[in-house]
Amino acid sequence: MQLGFMIPLVGPSVSDAPALSAFVRGLEDLGYDALWVGDRLVTPVDVGSNYLARGPQMTRSVDPVLLLTVAAAATSRVRLKTSTLSTFYYEPPHLARQLTTLDVLSDGRLGVGVGLGWMKQEYDVARNADWQRRGKMLDDILAFLQAWWTTSPVSWDSEFFTMPPVHAGLRPVRRGRRPPVVDRASSGGRHRPRSRRTQDGHADQPRAGHVRRLGRGPAEAIRRLRCRRGVLRCLRDVHQP
Repeated sequence: MQLGFMIPLVGPSVSDAPALSAFVRGLEDLGYDALWVGDRLVTPVDVGSNYLARGPQMTRSVDPVLLLTVAAAATSRVRLKTSTLSTFYYEPPHLARQLTTLDVLSDGRLGVGVGLGWMKQEYDVARNADWQRRGKMLDDILAFLQAWWTTSPVSWDSEFFTMPPVHAGLRPVRRGRRPPVVDRASSGGRHRPRSRRTQDGHADQPRAGHVRRLGRGPAEAIRRLRCRRGVLRCLRDVHQP
């Protein structure tokens, strides 16, 4: 069994690069196998749900790719993964370059989890994003990433965007392959448009048993996780008020 740790993405926990570097090095030293980040571009004032009504910390979020870039520089072994990256935020060539750069800087440790998102207001903010065609949009960008990572020159012509032939010399570390991609493509609600492209697997999100309390910040979380009776005892202790 492998264990991963979700790096805080929202709220005041991430304040500067040195503190984040110390935090992720501590997690690697504890034996964790992966570091995960989510993705939240904005928190609408009127979201129509109590899901994000958790205090002012939900109004502050950091960039997931930059977060993993700092983690890549501070660690040498743990895998770096997203759960999940909302691809509709990003222009496809920009996203391809970001992810490939991170894979190169981390020596091939990147794993990409992608999803549709569940909040329509985020689609209203993102340029050219279409809530009604979100499943097809995800299929399209996954196919584009596959082409970007495996062919050069690469061009694209779809209903969502067009790109003339360009050189794509920046390659994933594992030549001839791409970073592993999994999808968590369903969105909230009873009617869930899904991506038809399965990629390397499917990621689901547990809804119970989350660690609810990690102390005052990364340093406190690491201190509380350092115990002699194993990770499960640590998680139980952290979970308690």
